[in-house]
Amino acid sequence: MATAPALTFASIRQSLLKKQYAPIYLLHGEEGYFIDELVKIFESIIAPEDRDFNLSVLYAPETDIATITAVCRRYPMMSDFQIVILKEAQAIRADQLNKLHTYASSPSPTTIFVICCRGAQAKAKDLQTAIKASGGVIFESKKPTDRNLDSIIEGIAKEKGLNIEAKSIGMLRDFIGTDVSRLYNEIDKLRLILGNGASITPESIER
Repeated sequence: MATAPALTFASIRQSLLKKQYAPIYLLHGEEGYFIDELVKIFESIIAPEDRDFNLSVLYAPETDIATITAVCRRYPMMSDFQIVILKEAQAIRADQLNKLHTYASSPSPTTIFVICCRGAQAKAKDLQTAIKASGGVIFESKKPTDRNLDSIIEGIAKEKGLNIEAKSIGMLRDFIGTDVSRLYNEIDKLRLILGNGASITPESIER
């Protein structure tokens, strides 16, 4: 039986950029930044001129399970696959979300289905079990804590192609805290200033 590996935001993004896709993704958790960024990547998979036909964005409170399933079962137009993104799934009851387990147990091979529970954990256990069994991906986007913030800052710097000194990690932690969006933005600014492969030093942060 296939199982969904415990993946990180960076590893999922890397797989998507390599065009290594799973049939279904459940993105849930308190940290909305990572979910939003992954959704942008999923949307960009389909070329702009093909999005009217092969990109469907649905909102859970405004649709029903039968409609969602029908869209997922639809064949793509002039493409190998379509993307279906279900947003605001955190706004419906777990028993309703669980009804998607029937589709998740046998997902369409020509659909990449993305379920987003932004800001909350998905409580739909039957759905999660079906996603794991079908080789899908479950990603819990957790908010940083004081305990893991240093490793997150170091990981962002590495992801941006930068080295970072221990003192610099402490400075960013003290200046920015656990705001992931700001951490990415500020480290991205440092990358633009310093260049790829550079080291983030306390002096560069102060400047």
